[in-house]
Amino acid sequence: MPIVIEAGSDMASLCLFDPAALPPDYRQRPVRERGSILTTLIDREAALRILTGSDGSFHFHLYLDENPPENPGKLTLDRSIVNTAGTFCLTGEEDVRPADDKGFGLAAIPLLAGKYSVKIWRVPKSEETEGELIQKRAIAEVGPEAWANYTRRSTFSVIIVIGLMLGGVFCVLATLTRSGRGYFGWPGLAAIWLGWLALVQIIPRLMRSAEDEKLARILIEAQRGFPSYIIHLARA
Repeated sequence: MPIVIEAGSDMASLCLFDPAALPPDYRQRPVRERGSILTTLIDREAALRILTGSDGSFHFHLYLDENPPENPGKLTLDRSIVNTAGTFCLTGEEDVRPADDKGFGLAAIPLLAGKYSVKIWRVPKSEETEGELIQKRAIAEVGPEAWANYTRRSTFSVIIVIGLMLGGVFCVLATLTRSGRGYFGWPGLAAIWLGWLALVQIIPRLMRSAEDEKLARILIEAQRGFPSYIIHLARA
């Protein structure tokens, strides 16, 4: 079974790297110096760069010392990478940092230290959109009626959120404008604000259901089943 990893970038570039090869103060270095360090690590086979062609979040299926599916897609990278500390990290190039620098978006892959051959394939898009395939998988899990109810509740939730946002704007304008203060008075404004804050707290709780939470988990799991890339790591 593959290891499923999610990584994203705002630079259309992801990095698989040995965090032990980075200087401890890497994140404190100037941007240009960090780029130079990363290029040196790539030359030393301590890191590699994955050019995605676009910003965003990407799912990876990682096969560690086991065979990936046949003909997984277009081979985009075939090289070696060296690991010295028993961990590879995968993240956007802008978020590269030592493994002990905790933070969002750093996927750690534990393995034995040593040299690995790496192959990365870009998975071709299906004729059906990923959203359609995910929807089909969700309907297969819960049935068409439950899915229809979920979509109706989701649409209603969007309407409610917009209504709450407009209510917040009304509260602000009534408080900041002279006409609003004159019409409602401070006691009236306090009541309006308290009413709005109460709705913000109560409505989301009333709209939350166990069925919706179950469907949300199913959708997340379904998304993980459609990788953008497949990685094969094997000890060299």
